[in-house]
Amino acid sequence: NGYSSYDYWDTTWSGTDLLTDGSYHGETCSGEDSSGVGYLGSGGEIDVTDIVVDHFLLKFKIIFWLVDDWDNEDFKILLRDNDDSSETVLLTHTSDVDSHTSDECGGDANDLRVEFESSHISHTDTNVKLIITSDIDEPASDKSFGVVSIRLLLAKCSPACATCSGPGNGNCDSCASGYSLQNDDCIL
Repeated sequence: NGYSSYDYWDTTWSGTDLLTDGSYHGETCSGEDSSGVGYLGSGGEIDVTDIVVDHFLLKFKIIFWLVDDWDNEDFKILLRDNDDSSETVLLTHTSDVDSHTSDECGGDANDLRVEFESSHISHTDTNVKLIITSDIDEPASDKSFGVVSIRLLLAKCSPACATCSGPGNGNCDSCASGYSLQNDDCIL
């Protein structure tokens, strides 16, 4: 399944967990609640922010829909750092939905369901800030996107570590309360 023996913190956001403008807006596509469908067009985005456990790697899986005639436009997932000073593009999915023959979300054009699972990504910030957006330049009444779910896995630091660069007690960068750092190892 692509997961190693790391100790993971695991969470999933779906449906009403995925808010746009502070509210849930979505439609059902092929029986799945999809936040944003029919609402997120040009300039639209879903922000997912969570305070998380101390970790050194992240991995995510997303299921999303591209609705009504995307013509080589990009769906994007960005990872912003804690102070919003930089962001990393985690996924750019370019699609020509016209080439598909399924209309699962209503409207009068073709839709595409996509599942994507990332590789491990180095990450140690105390927050995870995912921005889900696109470069479509038309209103949601013409084309939109929606997210069914996002699963986030974080490879946790040893309980003795406050921050770390890898698994186990020998990769600590700083220590949890009551421990002291000696040669990358937190000891009582």
